[in-house]
Amino acid sequence: MDFDEVMTRWSRFHTIVVDDDDDYDYYGGDDGMGSPRRREGAYDQCARLLVALERNHDRLLLDRRDDDGVPSSSTEGGGGGSRTLTPSAASYNLTLHALAHSDGGEDAAREARAILMRMLDRCRRYEGGVVGRIEDAGKTTSSSAATIAPPPPVEPSAITMNSAIHAIARSGSRDAGFLAEEVFLAMERWRDECEGGPSRFYRGVLPNARTLACVIDAWANGARTAPTTSYAPERADAILNLAVERRRAYVDRVAGRDRRGRGWAEEEGDASHRVIVGANTVEGETHAMETASMSLKPNTVAFNTCIHAWAASDRGREGALRAQELLFQLEALSDSGELDLPGENPREITADDDAQDTGLTPNVRTYSMVMNAWANVANVEGGSGEDAASRCEDILNKMEKRGAMDSTVRPNLVAYVTCISAWARTRNVEYAASRAENILNRMIDLYYSEDKSELPLLDGNVNNASHDAPFNSVITCYARSSVPYATERALAILERLMASPIRPTVTTFNAVMDVCAKHGDPESALEVFGKMKRMNIRGDSTSVDTILNAFGRCEKAGSAERAYDFLRKVEQSSEEYNFTPSTVSYSTVINAFARASGKDYGGLPAVKKAKELYDSLIDQMKNGVVHGADPFANSCLLNCCANVYGSLSEKKEALVIAIHAFEDMKKRPELHGEPNHVTFGTMMKVCVRLSSDDAEKHRLMEHLFVQACKRGNCSKAVLGQFIRHTPSQLNMKVILTLGGTKREIPHSWYRNVSRRQWPTPM
Repeated sequence: MDFDEVMTRWSRFHTIVVDDDDDYDYYGGDDGMGSPRRREGAYDQCARLLVALERNHDRLLLDRRDDDGVPSSSTEGGGGGSRTLTPSAASYNLTLHALAHSDGGEDAAREARAILMRMLDRCRRYEGGVVGRIEDAGKTTSSSAATIAPPPPVEPSAITMNSAIHAIARSGSRDAGFLAEEVFLAMERWRDECEGGPSRFYRGVLPNARTLACVIDAWANGARTAPTTSYAPERADAILNLAVERRRAYVDRVAGRDRRGRGWAEEEGDASHRVIVGANTVEGETHAMETASMSLKPNTVAFNTCIHAWAASDRGREGALRAQELLFQLEALSDSGELDLPGENPREITADDDAQDTGLTPNVRTYSMVMNAWANVANVEGGSGEDAASRCEDILNKMEKRGAMDSTVRPNLVAYVTCISAWARTRNVEYAASRAENILNRMIDLYYSEDKSELPLLDGNVNNASHDAPFNSVITCYARSSVPYATERALAILERLMASPIRPTVTTFNAVMDVCAKHGDPESALEVFGKMKRMNIRGDSTSVDTILNAFGRCEKAGSAERAYDFLRKVEQSSEEYNFTPSTVSYSTVINAFARASGKDYGGLPAVKKAKELYDSLIDQMKNGVVHGADPFANSCLLNCCANVYGSLSEKKEALVIAIHAFEDMKKRPELHGEPNHVTFGTMMKVCVRLSSDDAEKHRLMEHLFVQACKRGNCSKAVLGQFIRHTPSQLNMKVILTLGGTKREIPHSWYRNVSRRQWPTPM
């Protein structure tokens, strides 16, 4: 049996099926994986087989000598080991590959290091013990006896080293960077041992460009999983820059150039004489270091990995600026060729047959990651985000210019979506949607003309990307825009997409209906919904909720009733509309009645209609039709009561409805949701507006404030309403009784409130 082939099959799957008797059956069943009784990790299987092969090899080594150290003439060996069942380099590589995909976390990282260290230890023990005894015994035995000696343990190859570091990088361990450097240093020491000693069997292994990228990736991944490791991007950056300096120094030396005007003999401390992570160079071994320096030429992958470390570092503008600087550095190195040797082939094959790409040119991924960093800044940074979006577009412009000469860097779908999204994330920028549409037009001009029609590539990190994504992003940008012609432009983009070879999706239609909803245009939303049905594109719950929202935002009389009727209609034909009712659906319609209850055409009837709908929602919750209790629906009903327009008796009735709804919420939070600071704030508004006199208002406000503080829901809005609408003598008495003062508000009062809503001292 070819055990490497077995391990290859195992390493392709995250889980392996094992029968009750532990016999491996990977050829039965429709999926080629056998009938499962229990599942076991692919890595566990590979690791167990690897250990068995190592033990068999150890028995063979022991069986080849007698008690005096003389090799036995028996071909079978006293221990019964088989000469064919020994671990190969592929055995270790496949085990490490399975480990990298095992989602083992911290344990996987340390196990990867342990496997590589075990390989080195086996080689050292063989060199230091078995070899010497066999050589001494060989003087008194026949040559035929020597020919049956088992092969020495395999040493790690470049693939093995890279696989171990890759497994560490993928583990997500917070110590991934340290462990990766430790593995790198261990391999450097092993190479020094092989070159400095009389080894007959081992020669060490040189790191290559992939090794460099894996070490940087370990730091980058560690930064994402452990944000407290704040120096991880800096460490990845330092490793990359050191490699660049080493390579530059080596190229200058080969070309006879000295950038610093000093003799090379004086530069023992120079970057070209240091290992990437600080290992000491053995004096006199300059040739080995020169070779190592050449192998460690940084490539595009190394730069991309470092850029990703900064872009994903949660450093905001700082991370985006550093990612952009690395892009510019890569462009400069690519254009100057200063790290290339004369006649160097950018694609090398090492002795281990490990293909390494030494190309040093920015690619689509490089530009896209920098653009994504700026798009994130536009989303999270204070202010409008206009500068970040402009920088993102500048990168796209650069990409388009280079792509005109080099098709490998032509912007793909993700690049355009990222740039459009950057403008969509800006705030209060009137021309943001127009800029986004202009970018869409540039994409169309690039990929469509009179004599050609091609689609941009889908490569990248956008989940479930499709060719309508750029159109959807521009439409979303118009949904966030306040310009009066937003609906008109969104409808025009939809028509343009429908006339193109690209088929719109339900996401496209939902985005257009969202624009209509945001601008209070339910008629246009219904028209778009009809177009979708005529194209045999099935809507979903989002489609229905968006139309309900369009009715809710419409200022025309009767819009809330139309939303109510539409909801009841789709409830009765849920299969036809592909609709699953949710708290969002009911809350949207209740909110529509809340807007109407304050108008002369609303009043108490709107409150009663909203209460009827709310009771229907609770019944659906009890029957298991709707899942997930949400306090928002209750807050919408309370707000509807607070907005009531009518006589004192109508206001009194609305107040009673609100109090009952609030008390029901506290009694049955599993149905109504847990009261939060919004609930308390809205209920306070109800009491302020609907109480019949000041005494009733003050009593209700005091009761609500005490409950809010005890539940940790005293937001700045809750505290503000209590202070404004009660006498100072009363509110200070209550605050002091609860343990607070004017200058100090206990944290327990607002423990369940988001930081932005924390109350401030009076």
